[in-house]
Amino acid sequence: MNDQRTHQPIAGPGPVAAYLARRAAAYLLDVVLLAGAVLLTQGALAVLGAGLPATALGWQVEAWVLATGSLPAWFYFIALEHFSGATFGKRLLGLRVESARGGRLSLGQASLRTVLKLLPWELTHITLLLPTPIWGDPNTGLRLGLIVVYAMLGLYVAAAALTPRRQSLPDLLSGSVVVEK
Repeated sequence: MNDQRTHQPIAGPGPVAAYLARRAAAYLLDVVLLAGAVLLTQGALAVLGAGLPATALGWQVEAWVLATGSLPAWFYFIALEHFSGATFGKRLLGLRVESARGGRLSLGQASLRTVLKLLPWELTHITLLLPTPIWGDPNTGLRLGLIVVYAMLGLYVAAAALTPRRQSLPDLLSGSVVVEK
């Protein structure tokens, strides 16, 4: 019987589904790379006088985060996973994303996978920044949106841990799978 310990395919012939720990490590590498790029971009904009003022309202901070952080991250994941099948983090750890039927992800699959994968990030931004940024609200306790985010992340990880091809919820809904090269 083939199982996770033998490092063999679980559901028929084909590439070996990637382990959750390697996927998480690849994602962490991508997040660190993206965070560095975002901080450099935001720093450069601040030096050029196009930064975010300290008195910005919640919607202004959200727009800034969307324009300088979220959109570049979406583009990074969509473009690299569609055109090359792997982000830099996945490539470094010997992983790639492909269609569950085999072959390269379509642009639609890569886009849907990215939107679903990064949805918890976006909900976190919205929760922390709207209507008033959490740091400017003296009555702020735990915001409900964060509970939703943690529940979503739990579902994503549970799906990846429990499905035969180790597919997260974004993988299942977009028809993709992360495999070892």
